[in-house]
Amino acid sequence: MITKVKLKNWRSHLESEFKFTRGTNALVGILGSGKTSVLNG
Repeated sequence: MITKVKLKNWRSHLESEFKFTRGTNALVGILGSGKTSVLNG
């Protein structure tokens, strides 16, 4: 299971970290905030 994703200088993310837990996780944000970039990272 993926528990954490770190992005540095990737598209709109200068430095971001996302932590995931068991079960369903969701990425929510406004248009152009970089949600898809997290999945493509």
